[in-house]
This record gives sequence, structure tokens and C-alpha cells, in this order.
Amino acid sequence: MPERSSGPLAPHRRASWVVALLVGLLAFTITLQWRQVDQTEDFSGVRGAELAELLKSLDATNARLTEQIATIRDMRPDVAALNMGTMNYSKYSQKRKAFDFDMIFPNTYGKILKLLTAMNEAGVKPELECFDTGHTHGVWPLLDMGALKPPLQFSFIVNVLGGIPAHVESLQLQTKIMPAGSEWEVIGISHGHWRMMAAALALGGNVRTGLEDHLYLPSGEMAKSNGELVDVLVRMVRDVGRTPASVEQAREILSLGSKAP
Repeated sequence: MPERSSGPLAPHRRASWVVALLVGLLAFTITLQWRQVDQTEDFSGVRGAELAELLKSLDATNARLTEQIATIRDMRPDVAALNMGTMNYSKYSQKRKAFDFDMIFPNTYGKILKLLTAMNEAGVKPELECFDTGHTHGVWPLLDMGALKPPLQFSFIVNVLGGIPAHVESLQLQTKIMPAGSEWEVIGISHGHWRMMAAALALGGNVRTGLEDHLYLPSGEMAKSNGELVDVLVRMVRDVGRTPASVEQAREILSLGSKAP
């Protein structure tokens, strides 16, 4: 939900954003099912069946990355999610004293550049999803290469185990690291979602909500739809003296240009 630094915010679930979100979800689905394999890695201690399975997984990964690139080129959304770094991606249950899941979310520069090349060729603006400060700082080689072009759009994801915590100080640090003149929003996962929306509004950032990020209203009641969550967030925006943007204003904020009729 973009908004100007001094003002407007736009409803996030427009058609173009929904497509961008689907691209991001596709990326996440891919990364759940493989690990990066260095071709120089020593497999001498791996049994034949295990190695065959490993190579099959790598082949499937390359096929899915090709699929994802094809989706970007075919659908040409206004904006598409681009994850900016590799990390542990886990969920821990304090009640059970065990991990619900525990995985590596691999996003090498090689993978990022392939996706970014497809986005540039298709005229798609990358939404730079950063789960930690190293991801934000790590954009500079891409800028130096000319693969990324300002103005940039950052999404700072907080409260994923393995990433940066849901603290106001986390957003303050991320916004100091990002290149000057960039737009940014916070994506608050699960508990602390509404607190982080308030923090972003106070710091002059943009905000987003939806069932992908959080299932509950501030009252603790489970939301029945994305619309219920959006209604709460729009009210918060107005309560702090900021104004929701129109679709055209949002496109201007994100440097997307006017939409063809």
C-alpha cells in the first residue's frame, strides 16, 4: 500500500499487484524444494541414489526458474517481487520446543540477475524484498552493474525467523542502509504486524497488509478477508494524518508511469 512520504497510501491489492504477488509466491514455492549445489562440491561420500536425487532436485530447480522467468515475460506485471539474499527460513514452536519447518531460502546473485534481466526486458519494476540488513546493503553491486536502476522500491520483511526482528529500530536501520531516494514499505509477518504498520507510518514509509502476512485483526479476531485487514490499515493511515493515494498517485510514487487504457 504505497503512500507519499508526507501523505498518500494506495490500496495494495490492485490487479497488477496481485500478479506481482503471484510471481513472488512462485519464487517462494520453488525455494522450498531445493538447495543450491556448487559444482565444485565433493560428492565422494554420497551414495549413488542420494546423488541421483540431489541432481534430480537441481534439474527441477533450473526448470522452475525457467518457468518463473517465462511467467514474468508472459504476464508482464507492473511490479514483481525479487528476493535479495539467501537466509535460514524457519518457524519455531515454543509450545512444542521444536521447529515447524527449517529450511534454507537460497537467492544467489546469479539467480537474482537472471530474474532481474527478465524483469528489465519485460518492463517490470522489481520489488526488492529484504529480510535482513545484508540484503538491503547487497543491492550496491547490482546498481554498479546497471542491472538495477533508481528509484528503487524496497519491502522490508520483519519477524521471519532467520531474518531481522520486528522492532522499530530494525526499520530505522534498514532505511539508513537503503540508497537515498528509494521508496519503502514494511511487511510485518504474524505477531507484531499491526505494531510494525504503525511504526512504518510514523517513520514515513508505506504499508501493506493481507492474509499472506497476518490472519488476525487488532482485536484478535480472525479476519474474514483481505478487505477487513485493508479497512483497518486505511483507518490507521488516516488516524496519523496521512491520506490514501489514488491508483494514479500510487503509480507515480512507484515510478510506474501511466497505465494504458
